[in-house]
Amino acid sequence: MGLPERALGEVLQPASVSVSIEPQGDYPIAGIYSFGRGLIRRPAVRGSETSCATLSRLRAGQLTMSKLNAWEGALAVIPGEFEGSYVSPEYPIFEIDRDQAGPAYIAHLVTWPGLWDRLTPKGSMVRRKGTNHTIQHRVAI
Repeated sequence: MGLPERALGEVLQPASVSVSIEPQGDYPIAGIYSFGRGLIRRPAVRGSETSCATLSRLRAGQLTMSKLNAWEGALAVIPGEFEGSYVSPEYPIFEIDRDQAGPAYIAHLVTWPGLWDRLTPKGSMVRRKGTNHTIQHRVAI
C-alpha cells in the first residue's frame, strides 16, 4: 500500500527571503544542476556588478528550484554548506512543512524523474516555457 498523493503546494510554502542589493556588498551565488544533482557554487558577485535589485538568501532545509529548468530536475533541498548563499529571483524558495514531510524525503523526491515529468511545461517550444512555481502537482507524501 502506497502513501496518499497530495499536491506539493500542501507541503511547500513560498518563503520570503528577498534581500535588497547593496552596491558594496558581496553575495556568494548558488546555482542548481539539472537531473537532481543538487546545488553548485558560483563566484560571489559584487552588488554593483549585478543587474538584480534583489537576491534571495538560502537557508538550510528549504527547497529551491529553477523556474526555467525544474522540469529537467533543477530542484534541490538546500544543504547546510549553502546556508547564506544567494540565488536570483528566477529561483523561487520554499519552506517545507515538516509536519507533512521531512527535508530528507523532499530531497529524495526531487531526484525522481517522475516528478520532473510532472513539472514539464506542455505545448510547443518547451525550452522557452518556465515551470509554474506554485507546484501543485500531486505526489506520494
